[in-house]
Amino acid sequence: MFRFEEAWLQNEGCHEIVRSAWLPGSHDIKMNLDNCSSVLKEWGISEFGSISKAIQDNQKKLESLQSLPQTEEVMVTTMATNNTLDELLKMEEAIQRKTRNAISHITDDTGVIYRDDDKIEQVVVDHFEYLFRGEGVQNIDAVTRWYVVE
Repeated sequence: MFRFEEAWLQNEGCHEIVRSAWLPGSHDIKMNLDNCSSVLKEWGISEFGSISKAIQDNQKKLESLQSLPQTEEVMVTTMATNNTLDELLKMEEAIQRKTRNAISHITDDTGVIYRDDDKIEQVVVDHFEYLFRGEGVQNIDAVTRWYVVE
């Protein structure tokens, strides 16, 4: 299962990955979303790996740096390690926030509630396909009234 990590947005490479993964000229939104999710998943693993392990590694590195004589080189390395650790902690917080904000169900315009991830995905894809086709949508209320996400 693919999960987009909000923390990825802090990395400039994320935007380029999406741009290159979106198939030019294709009007098949589901195919584009599938392609983007596949590419982003691989990129996320290679770019970030395990965030919790990286946090632990940087914490250990800081501990060992603090036991060394505080030369200029050690202080520069300590500051860089601290900055890296801060970024990793922000990413971890964003992931935790995303987990809390996950969509557990969605209600479509007919009042049917879907809880299955595949069904939720299909309702969203159908909604955006409807939007991008622009079949007679005259005001934004007609578009936004479709779904209630709780």
